[in-house]
Amino acid sequence: MDFELQAGGKTVKPRSLHQVSDRGEQAQPTHLQLERRRV
Repeated sequence: MDFELQAGGKTVKPRSLHQVSDRGEQAQPTHLQLERRRV
């Protein structure tokens, strides 16, 4: 649930982040999620 808040203050789902990452508009949120996944 932490990554959801880091997505940009909005309750976005992992799928949404994936789509946004594909566009390359929000690379930061995706990076944070990737780091969290590794941990």
